[in-house]
Amino acid sequence: MRLFLSLFVLTAFLSCQNEKKEESINKQSEIIVPEKRLPKLPKLPKNENENTKLELENEIFKVINAFKTKDEKTLNSYIDANVGFYLIPGPGTLLNFVTMDKISFDNAHISYHKFGDESIQRYKPIYENPPTYDCETYKWSKEGLFIDNEKITIFTYIVENPLNNEYDISFTKDEIAKIKQMEKISKLVHLAEKEGDIVFGIAKHNGKYIITFLNFSQSYCDV
Repeated sequence: MRLFLSLFVLTAFLSCQNEKKEESINKQSEIIVPEKRLPKLPKLPKNENENTKLELENEIFKVINAFKTKDEKTLNSYIDANVGFYLIPGPGTLLNFVTMDKISFDNAHISYHKFGDESIQRYKPIYENPPTYDCETYKWSKEGLFIDNEKITIFTYIVENPLNNEYDISFTKDEIAKIKQMEKISKLVHLAEKEGDIVFGIAKHNGKYIITFLNFSQSYCDV
């Protein structure tokens, strides 16, 4: 009986030792990498839409700066001669289109317009509906640089202007189709300042940004 008890105790002791040895081996086999040695995760590429947005804003700043400095060379680099652009004139004219293929500050409509004297660097683009001009206070409802994501309808509005019949103004089917296409691809940019404004359409055409229209009528109350 005493011999049996001794054998039982010895067996239990050896079993316990084996378990501890196995646990020790398992712990040693674990690979612990210090935090500073962990591999760095690759940087995720920027969202494609965000890149497109930044690209658009950069082109808009170039166009606005060119207007303020009267840089015709830069402005005309944004004009596709095969497409042209529409100019909506300012004071003393019927709200209508003038089709042009280049920008010149010798042009009466363009030279008359006030583009403002604020530095473009002070503006951060705001993506919301553009301001309206109050002809009683001669002030904008809000100031700043606005990019309108809504569908542009200024072209269609002018085509459907009731005064067209009175002044015998008409548009061909091809002109209307072109106008609607311009609306479809353009973004409306509206810079509103105390002493001036710049309103234009910009679009990416054949991989290049182009000006699709200029609107000088927004801050004039006699048209």
